[in-house]
Order: sequence, then structure tokens, then C-alpha cells
Amino acid sequence: MICTGWVKQSSPWNFIQPDVDLDAYIQDALDAIEYAIGPETSKWGALRVKNGHPKPFPLKYIEIGNEDFGPVYWERYEKIYQALHRQYPDLIYIANSIIGKENDDKRIDIAKFVNPKNVKVFDEHHYQPVEWACKQHYRFDNYERGIADLFVGELGIDGKYPYNLLASGAVRMSLERNGDLNPLLAERPVMRHWDFSEHRQLHSMLINGVDCSIRTSFYYLSKMFRDHTFDVCLDAGIQGMKGLQNVFVTMGYDSESKEYILKLINLRKQEVVLQTAVKGFGKKIQAQKITLSLEPGKNNTPEMPDAVKPVQSTVTLDLNKDLQLEASSMIVYRFK
Repeated sequence: MICTGWVKQSSPWNFIQPDVDLDAYIQDALDAIEYAIGPETSKWGALRVKNGHPKPFPLKYIEIGNEDFGPVYWERYEKIYQALHRQYPDLIYIANSIIGKENDDKRIDIAKFVNPKNVKVFDEHHYQPVEWACKQHYRFDNYERGIADLFVGELGIDGKYPYNLLASGAVRMSLERNGDLNPLLAERPVMRHWDFSEHRQLHSMLINGVDCSIRTSFYYLSKMFRDHTFDVCLDAGIQGMKGLQNVFVTMGYDSESKEYILKLINLRKQEVVLQTAVKGFGKKIQAQKITLSLEPGKNNTPEMPDAVKPVQSTVTLDLNKDLQLEASSMIVYRFK
């Protein structure tokens, strides 16, 4: 990530950016990239080798700025992009969007960049309540194609645990259902220190102690999405639900394993029975079922490292009969 000069917003759409030596920033970025992937005959590549890492690092993405936005940023982005792309055309460059709630559609600002065609990947940061997340299950379906790839660099859903965590899954389902946007998601926060946080649950992926590193429910939910991806998205949805939707589904086919993958999330505090109707499956099938059941106040800690874990089982699945979802849970089915 390359700094472009920290931006302040004194009022909506009133940005204050400090004067900086942009050429110095650009040179610093070029030096850092050369250290990461430059040949050992280069100045900074030789230093990398000297420091014990002869092979180049697997650098693929460069983000220009972090939560920077506004007219000055758009100009600086173009200058930095041109300088870096000239020497490193194979790297993928990421641009920032506004982080506040001024624009529900953050991508409308892409047109304001000096050269919108140089915005290859656009970073969105979302800090919103559970209700917002539940309404975003179809968010990315409506994004215009052919503009920029999608990157959600920060996703923070506020609210009571575990409903905030499960609601983030509704947004993630929208990402995986729109694979033609080449979506990326950066997990946050990755880790917290147990003593520094005064033994409070801050819902990071990992909790580190003096002599341990604990996987939390956030880690396991993320892992369930990561381990059960598909390359063909199938049409699936919840119908007939009144009020705010709080049960979500995606379904797809993994060409490599030749398996169907069905994912379900239930934010309700009680079990849900779904009347299913899936075309093409006229008989009972054997399926692997992975269930992550959550409840308020229960998560993994250094004292109780295994209080919450996914449970895997083999079940008989009939996709033309009622399907039961455990309360406050995420469920994945895999079957052929």
C-alpha cells in the first residue's frame, strides 16, 4: 500500500489534503517494489538477497492510498499509477473509494478520476449495522460491468454477536455470486492480543495470548467460505419472507471436485424450516454437511479454545422436502 497524503474531511465533501512531496512518495514506492520483486542485480533486490530472501516476494497487488479520496487524491492517483505502471505493468493497482456514508453507490466516483480507465480495481470500505448487511445480499448483482473489479478492503458489521458475524456472511454471499467482478475481500481484524484487549471479545479472526493463538468463530466462518468455493453460480434464493430478510442462500458447482455446494445462513434466534424446490435433484442424495452454530456470549478464548467449532457429518439430503436450519448458524452442504 502506497501513501498519497492523509486526507481529512471537515464536512461532507470538504476534503483537506496536506501538501506532500509526491515525487518522494513515488520513489519510495518504486524502491519498495524493487526490494520485493526486483532482480538480485538491482540495488534493492540485492539488499533483499543480503537480508536472506533471495527469491522475490509474491507481490501481485498495489493499493494506492488507504481511505484517501477527493479531487486531490484523484490527481495523485493518476500520477502514482503512471509512474508505477510504467516500470511494473504486470502488477494490479487498486484505487480508493470514499469511506463515509455519503454515497451508497461508491462506484459513481470512478468517473471523477483523471483517467477512469486506469482504475482497475476499486476498494470499498463498509462499516454498517446488521440491518444494512441484510439488505446487501443482492448488492453486487446490480453493479455495472466493465468498469473496475471489486475489492472490499474492510467490512465491519456493527451489532450484537453473533448476528453481526452472520450478517457479514450475507455480504460475502453477494461477492461470491458475482464472480465476474473478480471480487476480493480482505479479512479484518485479523488478530487481537488477549491481554491488551483486557479479555474482551473484539471479534478478530485470531486471539493471541502469551503462549497461544486461538481461532475464533470469525476464523471458522471465513474458512467455510474459503474452503467451499465454486466456479459456476446457480440460481438460488429465499422467497416469501416478510420483513427484513434474515435467512440467506447461495448455491454453485465446483468443476474441480465435481460437487454441488449449497450455503445457508440463518440469523434468527430459532430454528428455521425451509420448503425447498430444487430442479434436477429428484432423489435423496448423500451429502457432507458442515455446521457452524453460534450463540450470544459464546466464542473461543485462551481459557476455552474449542468452545465453538464447525461440526462435519454425512447426511441424507432431499432437496425437494423441508430443510431445517439450526438457529444462528451457517451451514454448507457438498454433494454430487
